[in-house]
Amino acid sequence: MSSGVTEPVESELDAQIAECSRAISRNPKDAKAYRQRGLLKARMHRYDDAIQDFDDALRLSPNDANSFGLRALTWAKIGNRPRAIADFDDAIRLAPPQNVEMLRTHRQRVLFEIPRKPIEGGDFNILKNPFVVLNLPPNAKPTTIKEAYEDAVEDGADDADVLMRAQQTLLTPRLRTEPEVGGFMAPGYMIRDRDRVYGTVVTRRLRAMGIRDKPIAPASPWQNGFAERLIGSIRRECLDHIIVLGEVHLRRILKSYARYYNETRTHLALDKDAPLSRTVKRAGRILCRPILGGLHHEYVRI
Repeated sequence: MSSGVTEPVESELDAQIAECSRAISRNPKDAKAYRQRGLLKARMHRYDDAIQDFDDALRLSPNDANSFGLRALTWAKIGNRPRAIADFDDAIRLAPPQNVEMLRTHRQRVLFEIPRKPIEGGDFNILKNPFVVLNLPPNAKPTTIKEAYEDAVEDGADDADVLMRAQQTLLTPRLRTEPEVGGFMAPGYMIRDRDRVYGTVVTRRLRAMGIRDKPIAPASPWQNGFAERLIGSIRRECLDHIIVLGEVHLRRILKSYARYYNETRTHLALDKDAPLSRTVKRAGRILCRPILGGLHHEYVRI
């Protein structure tokens, strides 16, 4: 890879590391900041420093599956198989159910595929998302992936690890269910409006995570219909009727509305059920419970 591409990427990573360091200086007990800084250092091939940050994160948060998983990836990168396997075992034990299969996939690769020496070539992401690299949608057909892979080889692409993963994707369709970033699940792209809050810091961070930025066309809210509909519901049914006194107050209001929206409010698309389905109670006294100070009500039988 040419230095013209590498230097800007490293500069961005340095800036993000400095941001994490400032967060740690403000709060030395911020385990997430240590973990994020460790990931950034690992991507810069500063593996010993990354291990130290993951150690600090686990000292502060001993049950953090993400820190165990990232430290395992780093041990694998430098060729320390026993420690990588041990950390993967802890990550699998502590991880939520939806992440267990992915961690087991990583562990299997370390156990059976990685030679007993440091991994050479490629990025820190052991299972880096090939679709972002090859500029393909996550639902691309195997024939399309194969063609993109062959074109990348003909063009002399130098990221051998990513190309290998792209080829193996043809043989392992379940790896294509979602893109991955740093060994953990992340969306392949983000659809958003053109609000100025999405500045260069946000877009740069998305790019560093391998997430494609997809702003909608100007004055076209229908292109992001689900999000715009939800925003409209929050405004019409909640915020247009309440005077917000500050950030803490706003968070409390939105949390209460989210609970109402998911557990109580009827949805025509769900046959007048709530997203978190409820059982129908046909006997008992009806009780009315006010929500958001009486703006909405929940009727239950007791």
